[in-house]
Amino acid sequence: SSAVGHKNQPFQLATQLLTDVSTTKQSRLYEKMPPKKSSGSNMSKNQQKKIAQVYRTIYMQNKLFNNYFKAQYGAERWASLSAALQKPYTHVALMNPFAVRRFVEVLLSVPEGKVELFFPELFGDKVYVRKASDAVGDAKGEERQDDNGSLVSNSKKVDEEDIDEEDKHAPSLFPPPSQHRAPPHDLYPYYPLDGASLLPPLFLLPSSRPHSQPLHIWDVCAAPGGKSLYMALDLFGGKVAATASSAGSLLSSDVSRERKKRLERTLMSYVAPAYSPHMHVACIDGTQRASIAGVLGEGAQFDCILIDAPCASERHLLTGNPYIALGEEEEAEAAVRLHKGDIDRMADSEYLSWASGRSKANAERQLKLLLNAFPHLKFAADVSAGEAGGTLVYSTCSINRVENDDVIEKFLKKTCSSRRKTGVEYEARVKDVPSLPIGEKTRYGWTILPDTSGGWGPIYFCVL
Repeated sequence: SSAVGHKNQPFQLATQLLTDVSTTKQSRLYEKMPPKKSSGSNMSKNQQKKIAQVYRTIYMQNKLFNNYFKAQYGAERWASLSAALQKPYTHVALMNPFAVRRFVEVLLSVPEGKVELFFPELFGDKVYVRKASDAVGDAKGEERQDDNGSLVSNSKKVDEEDIDEEDKHAPSLFPPPSQHRAPPHDLYPYYPLDGASLLPPLFLLPSSRPHSQPLHIWDVCAAPGGKSLYMALDLFGGKVAATASSAGSLLSSDVSRERKKRLERTLMSYVAPAYSPHMHVACIDGTQRASIAGVLGEGAQFDCILIDAPCASERHLLTGNPYIALGEEEEAEAAVRLHKGDIDRMADSEYLSWASGRSKANAERQLKLLLNAFPHLKFAADVSAGEAGGTLVYSTCSINRVENDDVIEKFLKKTCSSRRKTGVEYEARVKDVPSLPIGEKTRYGWTILPDTSGGWGPIYFCVL
């Protein structure tokens, strides 16, 4: 936990780590260091020294990281999972129902058979994915696509506020949607994102409801907007403007004002203007009850609440640093290949400041988000009469159970304790998710991990 707060001080962190290692272990570590000067290299002594320093940092951090997750997953499973986490993300294309479908299908090469529906038993005809034979060739490109459709070079440093965590290093598998405004509303034709991230909003929304029953939704940590957009398109897509009020409303919030702006741009780029009055974007800190009350008031209730909580996002840490090898044999070779530009980039590496204590701090904030949002969920006044209460889905893109099942367990204990103390007759229950064609069941929810799900994820979600 001493690493928390040292995002820009990886070398100081390495020094501290090395001073904690016994003399015997230090000598073994230095024996495994790369040669001071690789064959044919023109590096100065300072550059050689920097490379050795970076290598020591990587070596020690790899040990910490690997040992921590081996304890959770076991050595064999962690070997396959860690390898999958270091591979680039891939995208699916979420169709925009406000666009002329034939226009979008031509852009995606549907007539040529280059794409196929992504788990149609779950998403129907809403989501397309590149067929494996086409995706392999496209993934080798040197550009990737942000979730607003812009092409971005893999070597360019991108502001994290502008990219979905799960999409940060995805290869460009589809034409940029921003270059092809779709009729009749001049909107973006589809939205690219990691397919696994669609599961939390899918299970938040009721699979069937009366057409006249409005649904009121709050996306607590919404920016940059992929999950909010899925819910908006499901809520309003295909409906005439006159029936929008009967469809309900969507509140999308985020703690950051800059990310709030990004969120507004995303929704405006995909949803027809007639539905703007039914979508609201607000700046709310979900960990602070005063911030929530200042926007919602005390009595606001929602049918559905999504908490896609900020988390450690371990895959982002690894795919953002392709020269970091988690294996035992590749470490020296990877370090030798470093050149000056890589070394400078390493100084900003989030991976080198990772520590288990960061996930514990995340879990405390995640629990606050759950406890603060839960009172705004619709109550079932009479369960015996068949009334249904509201639904809350908690999700992260972390592989760490500390931020997943452990948070749900603490939440259930807290709500149970609160009920006993206050005498308020309510109960939070975990809703069982039916067997899915992707992912695996956990104690309280469902997780999609890239080593067993064709490269999708990671995503964890629990339905309450």
